[in-house]
Order: sequence, then C-alpha cells, then structure tokens
Amino acid sequence: DFTKHPELLVYPTSLFDSYKTYYVNTNKLNVRSGPGTNYESLDQAIIGESVSAAAAQNGWMLVKYSGKLGWTSAEYLSTTKPVIQTVATSGNIQ
Repeated sequence: DFTKHPELLVYPTSLFDSYKTYYVNTNKLNVRSGPGTNYESLDQAIIGESVSAAAAQNGWMLVKYSGKLGWTSAEYLSTTKPVIQTVATSGNIQ
C-alpha cells in the first residue's frame, strides 16, 4: 500500500509478488524518494543491514527501510549478508 508513503516521488511500474530481503553491501546507502541520484535522500542504511524490496526498476529497488519506502541502487544490495570485519585499533592483542 503506497498511499501511506507520501515521501515517494516515483512509483514502480511493476511489483514483486512479495517482499524480498536484501542486505546492504556498502558502508552507507542512501534511501531516496525516487529511482535516481537526483532524488532527495530520505535515510541511510549501513553495511549489513537488511531492507525489504518490493520492486525493481532500471537498476533501482523500491525498498522498505526503517518504516519508510524509498529507492536504493540495486548495485549496492545483495541476497547474502556481507561479512563485516573489525580491526582492533588499541589495546593488547595476543
């Protein structure tokens, strides 16, 4: 139901039958009001977080993130959760 999401400026031409889970595979990913970098950023998802995708259109995914619908570049989404490595910056490592 898109009627409760006025932040969207562009609606998809077709929808998936159900939401599909994808994971962010870049440090920060803008969730935008439309399918392109010229649209306003509504939020940012970080690496490893999941989004629920409802549709794909021209290399962009319509996703539900943090209770809102928005568009993200499909290039930075993956069906597998990325391995996030941390590096110790201080302290003793044995």
